Amino acid sequence: MTPDLLLLDCVLGNNRFQVIEWAEKVRRRSELSKVPILFVTAYYREMEERVREIENSDILAKPFTFEDVTQKLQRLLAGKRR
Repeated sequence: MTPDLLLLDCVLGNNRFQVIEWAEKVRRRSELSKVPILFVTAYYREMEERVREIENSDILAKPFTFEDVTQKLQRLLAGKRR
């Protein structure tokens, strides 16, 4: 079963871009190549440029509201960005 969307939390660690690298690997799998991805992070400025390079993805800064998440999810599921 293919997911409708991936929601990934970017956290800092030894490799702050590890989740982005993982998402890029996911994109190489044919059955997951078009699945929208929403990244959430407290480190928006550091992560934004790399996330924007990933097709059919978007990024949301922490802290966020329920409405922020809902709006981003709806746009991604509709095939729109920002």
